[in-house]
Amino acid sequence: MLSETLSKYVGIPSGDVEHYLGMPVSALASDPNYIQLLQGLDLATLESSMTEAHTLLEQSLPGFTDQVTSEYALRRNPMSGYTLANWLLGYLNYPEKMDALVELHDRVPSEAIRKYLPAVISMLDNMGPGREMWQRALASVGIILSVG
Repeated sequence: MLSETLSKYVGIPSGDVEHYLGMPVSALASDPNYIQLLQGLDLATLESSMTEAHTLLEQSLPGFTDQVTSEYALRRNPMSGYTLANWLLGYLNYPEKMDALVELHDRVPSEAIRKYLPAVISMLDNMGPGREMWQRALASVGIILSVG
């Protein structure tokens, strides 16, 4: 179950994750507890380990995005690992803008995000220092992208 997986990475009870997943995007984007969760991420650790995150995501993401693009008949170019890491960090610097991130992903069915988010997070399983924070960040932002 997605809520249990995200709970493990984010470090909050699965009931809280389920509550967030049941909220409308606009309510979640302005929820003080969710914003606090995002603000609790260690941006310095993410920044200092970004090069390795780029590398690992670039190795795994292309074949993966080809599969998702084909399965869900998506038309635009999929995001690269480099862009994913940069956008993740960028939006975490402005957590009050998470609803804009959701709008940018409106062409991707939330079902696809819910189905494949654990696989994206696991792409960083072999990362050195910073792995836990990157996986926590992906899972935390993945919550709002999974609503719908």
